[in-house]
Amino acid sequence: MAAARNAAAMKASGDILAFLDVDCIADPDFVRRAAETTSLAFNGVFLPEVRYLPAHRSGWLKKSGLPDYEKLCELGQRHPAKPALAGIDSAPIADHGELWGLAFIMKRSAWFAAGGMDDAYFGYGAEETDFGQRLRAAGVDLYWLGGTVAFHQHHAVHKPPLQHFESILRNAALFRDRWGEWCMDYWLEAFENAGYIERTGDRIECLRKPSDAEIAAARQPDDVRFS
Repeated sequence: MAAARNAAAMKASGDILAFLDVDCIADPDFVRRAAETTSLAFNGVFLPEVRYLPAHRSGWLKKSGLPDYEKLCELGQRHPAKPALAGIDSAPIADHGELWGLAFIMKRSAWFAAGGMDDAYFGYGAEETDFGQRLRAAGVDLYWLGGTVAFHQHHAVHKPPLQHFESILRNAALFRDRWGEWCMDYWLEAFENAGYIERTGDRIECLRKPSDAEIAAARQPDDVRFS
């Protein structure tokens, strides 16, 4: 993902970069609000609200195959850890750990000031948290952006994400090496509590890998939209 985003930024010719995950649907105001960010902060990264959609598309997909935006607004759920942005133009974010890769908007110059994303990360996890630290080090601020919503299409949720076990260990160790602290600590704690790993200082020891049965058991029912 980091390498793909770096390639996209290199090929982009405009002054504004708007990143949206492939499983997200932008509302009709997304591009307009992206263009308006230049007047909100000279050098910032803007995070729009993201709402999670139910598993079945029948409630929000038209017969034509196009999304019904009224239904998307009605059915989408905001992650409880994120603020509601209705009625908000923009608002500063103190913690660069809030950077969320599902949808973010920034000036091209800010991207290159931070050095882009570290493509040493691959597989699931950490590259966006690392990018947040790069932005902080480059003096680029984060902001919530109101007036637009990205709708995340449903995919199966695993708690913990055992299907990404190996990449989480690898990327968490790389992040620790880069920044001197752990990321994805909640998942690492879950792995520790289940007896899969042991952490000592700045090292992770894999005690055993999860079985196929354990991975399957971690999958949540379809009504669970986010981890």
